[in-house]
Amino acid sequence: MRRFDSLESDRLRPVVGNLTPVCPSVGDTTLAFGDDTLALVVKAADRLANLRESSKPGSEKQLAKYRGEHPEFRKAVYRPGLCEPVWAEIDAAVGGAR
Repeated sequence: MRRFDSLESDRLRPVVGNLTPVCPSVGDTTLAFGDDTLALVVKAADRLANLRESSKPGSEKQLAKYRGEHPEFRKAVYRPGLCEPVWAEIDAAVGGAR
């Protein structure tokens, strides 16, 4: 399995923030999110990238699809305290739906 090197981490940081957030109630990301933390961050970052692309002219159908999927996607992938700035932008892009 390939790990992210520091250069890749630096490229992702503007999109997802700190890759090792702390859960205030637990104090340990591993306990709060388990082994799926990186997968959840990547899923959220990927959805954000797709939403940014689908907001361009001519992509209305794709944006409508993402808006329709959003409630279930958020329910499956969102974890409080994990990449909150990404989720704020995702929510705004789909019209604030939660």
